[in-house]
Amino acid sequence: MARLFFTGWEAGDTTAGGIGFAEGGGSTGAFSATVVSTSPHGGGFRLDVVTASAATAGQDFPAFTGATARDYFLRVYVRKTANPANALDLLILAQAGGSRIASARLNTNGTVTLIAADGTTVIGSASAALNNGQWYRVEFRAQVNTATTGVTELRIDGSTVTGTNVSNANLGTVAPGQVSVGWTITGVTSTATISFDDLAVNDGTGTQQNTWPGDGKIVHLDPTADSAIGTGWTKDNAVGAPMFGAVDAKPPLGIADTTAGDGTHQIRNATSNANSAYNPTLETYTAAGVGSADTLQCMAAVAITGAPSATSAKSGSMRILSNPVDPGLVSIGTFYQGAATAGTYKTGWIVKLGTIYDRSNANLAALTSANYGTAPTMSLNQVTASTRIAMCCLMYVRVEYLPGVAAEVIPNVVMAPLSH
Repeated sequence: MARLFFTGWEAGDTTAGGIGFAEGGGSTGAFSATVVSTSPHGGGFRLDVVTASAATAGQDFPAFTGATARDYFLRVYVRKTANPANALDLLILAQAGGSRIASARLNTNGTVTLIAADGTTVIGSASAALNNGQWYRVEFRAQVNTATTGVTELRIDGSTVTGTNVSNANLGTVAPGQVSVGWTITGVTSTATISFDDLAVNDGTGTQQNTWPGDGKIVHLDPTADSAIGTGWTKDNAVGAPMFGAVDAKPPLGIADTTAGDGTHQIRNATSNANSAYNPTLETYTAAGVGSADTLQCMAAVAITGAPSATSAKSGSMRILSNPVDPGLVSIGTFYQGAATAGTYKTGWIVKLGTIYDRSNANLAALTSANYGTAPTMSLNQVTASTRIAMCCLMYVRVEYLPGVAAEVIPNVVMAPLSH
């Protein structure tokens, strides 16, 4: 599978930043995990954990099906305004139930250590102290085997922290199934803000993205126009084109189903038409911040969907239509959230993630800087023919790129003639 998931919190919201509904996080008192739009590492947003009261917070991502005897590689970019008053787990690999396997921990002196499954044992040495106000790439590797043969390594900005590259760590014996960021060990009043951006998780399978994620920045290609509007699709004010302005808000503006809205909240389809799609044109890679020296690494179509009823909820599919072309439509299940009917966002809305394509996909690998100025298109398809209602409040394509180094311009220098 290689790349399991990735996010830069580019939808301006903790839920939309992840790969499913209700990733956790939230706030208690003045301690919160929030998305802000100032000074991100990449794109336009970052996640902040603000330790302003004696409480705890962070963000959990939905469970995935992991395996033992398989490498997992986690990456997140971190910046701090000050050292925390209590240790904070920057990046956690856990079992599906949330029990820790390993974590990268920011300590009160600003160093980072790799922590074993018991939550206290330090693997190897601590890193050098992180400077305030500077982004760092924090990555670690973990492989669960027996309780005494776990494989680990911690890297800061690509350099291995001394003593963390071992094959005798106690990581437990249960396969990984969840990733989290930003949880404090115990809530302690502090003025530190810890920022996170450009999270990625790879496993050791596949031919691409099967090792360290390395350097990367994550952006979204947002809707800018209508490419095609299938039968029955309208906005929340019962009007059709232009539609794209109802699926481009950050954070999303979804509300309970209505035909009397102002047309900015969502799109809907209440008609009985099989395979009726709405296809927006997206902003170009260049407009999203990808430079001519940068290399596209992976991407996925994303839609946030909902329905006013769980009964006979319509099913859907999704794909990237052009620049590059997906191999085919990918099922997203039903438009219904699964536990609640759609209301004021976030209630009753769910993030649907399409197939993550990396450079093993020939169409993606063929894209070069010559294609970065061409606008891609994506498609959200109502599969079911019934008069039940399908809804969507946000669409985009999530992209990770490897920042390149622009060619250095060397000025012409006139040399004086040699004397003899």
